[in-house]
Amino acid sequence: MSNTIQFRSLGRIERAEGDESRRISGQAIVFDSWSRDLGGFIERILPGAVTEDLLLGDIVANVNHDNDQMLARSVNGEGTLSLELREDGVWFSFDAPETARGDEILWNVRHGNYFECSFACTILKDDIKRYREGDMYVQEITRINSVTDVSIVTHAAYSATSVFARSDEEAKAEFDEIKREVDEVEAAERAVKEAKQEEERKSAVLAELESLREQFLSEIS
Repeated sequence: MSNTIQFRSLGRIERAEGDESRRISGQAIVFDSWSRDLGGFIERILPGAVTEDLLLGDIVANVNHDNDQMLARSVNGEGTLSLELREDGVWFSFDAPETARGDEILWNVRHGNYFECSFACTILKDDIKRYREGDMYVQEITRINSVTDVSIVTHAAYSATSVFARSDEEAKAEFDEIKREVDEVEAAERAVKEAKQEEERKSAVLAELESLREQFLSEIS
């Protein structure tokens, strides 16, 4: 996984606040929530993966990650998009713009047609922890490098308690990478363990031989 834009669907949209208010809010990033089986592996974003400084970048609120459907924007913590880092993740809010698109989005949110959201981010490979738990490969994201947008989405690939939207091809490629890395680590650990056991076996044999030698010398003396 490299420093390229990736999309992850985990959050939920709150209904617009009252009939008169144009305020739309929701949770874009959820911490410590395990995904479903994504094709042989599961993953989650760990608490602490997002810092306050990360939310001071140039972040937009879009529809389906389409910059041509921008609804709000935050630059250096200021603008029409509000972002808040909480213990359980990152929350957002904005007033739907008084435009035809804003009215359409607001209507669809109020009537429950839009209820899921997603975010776009970059993640560095060094900020991913991978291991195996039973028959399942596990991927934990310890740090997100940047957040570029939070989006209202028509269809998220997974529910709010599931994480990370990917195509089947992307999920398979990522599984292959996770499996290769974890298998290599486990093979190296087995090699070290086997070498240690061999050393212990040799030491035991030498100790036994030394004991027999001392016993022999004692008997002939």
